Amino acid sequence: MSGPSDPHPQYVHERFVAAFNGREIPRIAELLATDATAEVLGSPFPVERGRDVIAGTSLPHVLDPGAGLVASFALAAGQPWILLRGDEGRGPIDTAIRIDHEGSRVTRIEYVVAPHQPEALRTLGAQLGLPTLAQEL
Repeated sequence: MSGPSDPHPQYVHERFVAAFNGREIPRIAELLATDATAEVLGSPFPVERGRDVIAGTSLPHVLDPGAGLVASFALAAGQPWILLRGDEGRGPIDTAIRIDHEGSRVTRIEYVVAPHQPEALRTLGAQLGLPTLAQEL
């Protein structure tokens, strides 16, 4: 997680959120370590390995302009999360992202989505007092 050189614990998360909301895959990719991994937890999809693979696979999917998702930072049970919500950021949680980082580089991205981890998404929503798409499943 955060390293001692970080300006504050939310630094990487805030940069990720800003780049996400700007729909800027290159800016998010710049945050990734060259050997970063990304995984949709509980899914049959393989773990993505490497900055270029992530930038070409999961990032375009979650940044799909048609989905209209807005990212925000949240703390739940002391853990930092990036929440993706529709309706200009006011809708239910669609996806929750947990990132690990060393210094200013993201080393791992974990996506929690309703179809593959409904209970985890419901638990997170309950901790934050927010609805989730998992509540509809």
